[in-house]
Amino acid sequence: MLHRRGRRLGATLAIALIGLFVVGASAIAAGSASPSLVKPNGNVRRGKVRLVVKDTSALARKYGVFVTINRHKQFDRYHHLKNCHNLRGGCQLIQLKNYKGHPGEWTDTGHYNFTGYWASTPGKYYWQAQTVGNGRGGLNVSKIGSFRVI
Repeated sequence: MLHRRGRRLGATLAIALIGLFVVGASAIAAGSASPSLVKPNGNVRRGKVRLVVKDTSALARKYGVFVTINRHKQFDRYHHLKNCHNLRGGCQLIQLKNYKGHPGEWTDTGHYNFTGYWASTPGKYYWQAQTVGNGRGGLNVSKIGSFRVI
């Protein structure tokens, strides 16, 4: 009787450990589907500001990676950084391109030079990368980062 109880306990523990490995592996896989912000961070000189995002997911390769830049830390209903299309107001939604020679990385350079444009106007800016996915609002999003144009 005691011998059977020990086998049941061992089997139960083995099943629990397998379950933990499966849940952990799926959490790691889900986390890797989200884009991550590479640069800029901290202070950057105004002018040509290079944005770099890392996203190796198949969805990024199929649909592309986008970045929202906003002067204000405002959120949409999914608690993502709010998209804005007011270039003179310091915000923009940008589609990035593959960063040649950097597998899994996406880039674009803010290169306009007019008053109010985020890459040429000093101030603090918030940014967030996004790609099509199965996250909240149908998007996989990065954390919200910030940088200061000086």
